[in-house]
Amino acid sequence: MGLQPLSPDCKPNWQTEGGILTRRTGVIAPVSAGFLLAVSPNFPVFTSAAIFALTAGCSLLLPFERVAEGKTKGMAVAGH
Repeated sequence: MGLQPLSPDCKPNWQTEGGILTRRTGVIAPVSAGFLLAVSPNFPVFTSAAIFALTAGCSLLLPFERVAEGKTKGMAVAGH
């Protein structure tokens, strides 16, 4: 049969894109939200806003790359 690439349906769960990280955060999120609610009713809202601001800041630190007109390097460019 040889080595054949697996489709996403045939891969084990730990090899998919989200895999174990998605499963762990899905378990941790409700537990941490319950703990934060016990501390203060507003604390989960402020925590999620802080995490959102942190991820927005991290995305702004990524380099911005423009594709120069006429230099598409083989990629199709939609006209306006």
